[in-house]
Amino acid sequence: MLLDKLKTALSSGGSEAATAPETELATAVLLYEIASADMEIADAENETLQRLLAALPGVDSESAKALMERALAHQSESVSLHEYADALNAQCSFEEKRHLVRMIWEVAYADGVLDAHEEHMVRRLADLLFVPHSVFIQEKLAVEAAHSDDGRERGEGA
Repeated sequence: MLLDKLKTALSSGGSEAATAPETELATAVLLYEIASADMEIADAENETLQRLLAALPGVDSESAKALMERALAHQSESVSLHEYADALNAQCSFEEKRHLVRMIWEVAYADGVLDAHEEHMVRRLADLLFVPHSVFIQEKLAVEAAHSDDGRERGEGA
């Protein structure tokens, strides 16, 4: 779905399409932003990020690695996340942005610790994507529940 929207935007030839970052790259940059919000990117965050990118339509594990490298370069050079959020707002439906917020929460919780900087950054990204606070909380609770279920399955925390 995201790839189809990107192809449509690029084939339309509009000036916005030519200057806007591609949807997958914008997604990867926002995910990298949350992974680095606590000033270090844990292996679990990197693995989660790659898994989530590889699950995007039209992205396989090899292209996910390349996408991660491009996202890291863009994220470290970028002074603002607005261009990435704007690209996603222009190309994605509300449900796709809701799913993106869930993906962001998954990266934030990947290392088992939700840092205050990460939570603040998720809120900021949700705001940039025009996702209401109630959805922000619903997705947070869904990811928390999934992580607590995973811990119980492994015999942790019980």
